[in-house]
Amino acid sequence: MILLKDFEQLRQTAADKGIDVIDWDFESDRIQGLYCDGIIALSKKLPNSTAAACVLEEEIAHHDLTAGNIIYMESAQNRRQERKARMLAAHRRADLHMIAAALRRGLRSQEEIADYLGVTEEFLCMAIEGYRQKYGQYVRVGDDILLLEPTVGLLSMRDDF
Repeated sequence: MILLKDFEQLRQTAADKGIDVIDWDFESDRIQGLYCDGIIALSKKLPNSTAAACVLEEEIAHHDLTAGNIIYMESAQNRRQERKARMLAAHRRADLHMIAAALRRGLRSQEEIADYLGVTEEFLCMAIEGYRQKYGQYVRVGDDILLLEPTVGLLSMRDDF
């Protein structure tokens, strides 16, 4: 599970990029975080530091990638920018090599893998779905084949597996 120290390190990463991070009481429970003009607002209703770290990572990705107001998802361009930021956050917190390493350690359930990576199960599922859309049913990760459908698994070409 992600430690509070990891969340604080992410806050420091934001500060190093010139981003202020504030806690905000959003009226809607659907809003977990927002980035605007160098400020990230994180919902006070996030259940734990793991969830907060996942949301913060995505909002930092918005800072790194997004141009303009993308709140309204009716626009195809806004949906593309949202997806790009989510995939950057996924790459930073749950990339293919990290998922393969978790499987190599014998972890199998989404809960175990998410805990090992320090992400929420929802974040892990979002990352895997993004990789499925990009790569299809499987992708080569070093000497391994990472299966993405119908479930996540690992085929190894190594002798020491």
